[in-house]
Amino acid sequence: MASNTAFWKPGTSRPASALDRTSEAESSSTSIIPPTSLQSCSIFAASSSFSQRLRILHTVQTHQVTLIISESGADIINFLPQILHNAAWTSNGNIIAFTSPRRSTTISKANQLANSMGISLGQQVGYTVAFETNTSTSTIIHCVTDEIMFRELLRDPLLTRYSIVMVGEADHRAVYSDLLLALLNNILRNRPDLRVIISCASPRASQVFKQFFQHDPTLPPCSNQTSETSQTSQHTVSILDLRSPSLPVHIAYLQNPCPDYIKATVDTILSIHQSCPLGGHILAYLPTTVHINSALQELSDYQSDYPSSAPRMHLLPLHSALSAAEQAQVFSITAAGERKVIITTDAANALALEEIVYIIDSGLSRIRMIDPKSGIESFAIAPISQDIAIQRAAIARSRTTSSSSGKCLRLYTEPFFLHQMMPSTPPELNRVDITTPVLLLKALGIDNLIKFDYVPPSPPPQILARALKRLYQLCAIDDQTRLTATGTLMAELPLPAQWGRILLASAQHNQVAEERKGTGTGTGNANANANANEWGIGSCAQEILTIISMLQVQHPFYAPHTVETQLAIRNFTATEGDLFTLLNVFTAFMNKGGKGAKWCSKNRLNFRALSRALNIRLQLQKFLQRFSTPTACFAGLQAQEGKDVSFKLNAKSTVQGKEEAISMIVKVVCKGLYENLARYNQNDMTYIRISDGKQVYPHPNSVLFNRRPENGKLWVIYVDSTYQEQKTGEQASKSDTKEYITDLTVLPDLSYLTDAVPGFL
Repeated sequence: MASNTAFWKPGTSRPASALDRTSEAESSSTSIIPPTSLQSCSIFAASSSFSQRLRILHTVQTHQVTLIISESGADIINFLPQILHNAAWTSNGNIIAFTSPRRSTTISKANQLANSMGISLGQQVGYTVAFETNTSTSTIIHCVTDEIMFRELLRDPLLTRYSIVMVGEADHRAVYSDLLLALLNNILRNRPDLRVIISCASPRASQVFKQFFQHDPTLPPCSNQTSETSQTSQHTVSILDLRSPSLPVHIAYLQNPCPDYIKATVDTILSIHQSCPLGGHILAYLPTTVHINSALQELSDYQSDYPSSAPRMHLLPLHSALSAAEQAQVFSITAAGERKVIITTDAANALALEEIVYIIDSGLSRIRMIDPKSGIESFAIAPISQDIAIQRAAIARSRTTSSSSGKCLRLYTEPFFLHQMMPSTPPELNRVDITTPVLLLKALGIDNLIKFDYVPPSPPPQILARALKRLYQLCAIDDQTRLTATGTLMAELPLPAQWGRILLASAQHNQVAEERKGTGTGTGNANANANANEWGIGSCAQEILTIISMLQVQHPFYAPHTVETQLAIRNFTATEGDLFTLLNVFTAFMNKGGKGAKWCSKNRLNFRALSRALNIRLQLQKFLQRFSTPTACFAGLQAQEGKDVSFKLNAKSTVQGKEEAISMIVKVVCKGLYENLARYNQNDMTYIRISDGKQVYPHPNSVLFNRRPENGKLWVIYVDSTYQEQKTGEQASKSDTKEYITDLTVLPDLSYLTDAVPGFL
């Protein structure tokens, strides 16, 4: 099938009618391969890298902060922890931390390092991501997400176990990456032996980080300083530009904006595969996993009609929802007569994917954004920045070993790139809800959020104020913005603040609350009532544990829009909404002993997703069980606040078989999701969000999609919202997009919410 999409090269006099199809020399794909072979093709055997390694080691030895500018996912960055280990930075029990913003890249980097060192993953090289750890007592290179490293500070404020902290992809300016750098800047004042290495692909971002670490005159000088860069050495900061000169990438733009970027991606892949030699693999960017799966399905359907003698496409997804084994498939060796086609979100940027010759860039990414007026956060598909576009294109240049240059086919016009794309993506701290990060900062003892030394630019005051307001409504801080007993436990939970509040409320012992309500008089009685209100009316911990765990994994049903799956979903559908439907699914799964793979297949359920939910549930239950035993930390809180902060949690409480089961679960969920309130509009079967009056739509995966709540009920709360559209950034408009709300729960009455959060409405 020929592509209907026309590209043109910048500077040419007229548009071309087809893709640029320069022949590529054939070569084989090599990446994660047996350690004996890897040694001959990795950076350790490359003479051009030897001087780089010496330069890096010298700079790290003589400077506290080393900024490295290199192509995204360059070998010198991915294997730098091994170089540092060989240079004895892991002696005396020290650990090297290697952080990444995303789960998928964290696991992939750990796999790459373990393979290159010829060891089993989980031994000397391990990783920790949310709800998943693969480490041991012998781990000396620890790959972690930025958030996990940030939470490590709650247990070890000076990171005493670590000799080096490498912060990867810092130019993405993720929330926890920026906050981690800010706290590392403080730690360096007390630990002159600690080394911080920051890698980024953007020279623009590297200058921001350089100025941030240089501006503090209290930073202690390093011994053995050199005059390599006198100004930076004075402040123990050095920049190394390790970008390798190579063949340029041929970039082609669309002649006109494309109306459907998924179709354009599929057509372009097919055109390349049918017209170009097999020597180069294809990497395509789409904004969401739904788009990725849709494109892969279309390509698979096309390929099924190919004759057996035709070259095959090895179709692979790459995104954070995949398991470690599934992600590792992108490094597999391609069989003869095959071309690897990888479709990814942004997960490929930091990986050493070799033999990528063709990049197909949709120009879009799925990001979180907060409405500055309403404070409502949602996922949106938005145009990427120029920096990101350049990084995506550079993958073809930096990965290919072919004698000819790579090609980047951009599914947008050149004027759009030059005049409408932002130069760089705004830091997440300036555009997302930071309630949970602020809670963690409070738990670290950082009370003055305005004067805290952020990596510039600092979060706007209104975003900070909104986060504090939410924490107060969640009972995590008091009216003096001091952390409460509730907030202390919420900070320990590996959950967003609102779900931490819900989980704690679900385990509150009703009897204790009733005793507090009925004891004391006057001021004492008021305090008892306030404390009882703080701890909720739970006793449904088992059900809430299940709901939260199911929300951490991908949709449990395969291909939810197919007729077969829709029929299967009916067996579990709860009229009360999606959260109760998830509860039904997991309960049925556990009735099979949690091992019903055949039962899952019969019911169109994802066995791996349900098994992961079970594992997450066990981890969260351990937190509740530990919290059920009073700890010494609350003695300090009690002395500070001058009141009784003792409480009793029942981690085993359940409402199974109770008449009030639905009511109790709904009331507890309202404790955290009170802001996500919408009213059913009977005229067009949509909802009106109360906080901003905007029309929103039930997500197609919701059991309430195209269905009105039963018995005349009008109110729902939801978990999240997302925008969906099928056009490129230059064609999209407000009228082209719809905001969908996900994971809806029907409220029997509005009083359920007003009782759970008094004064909210």
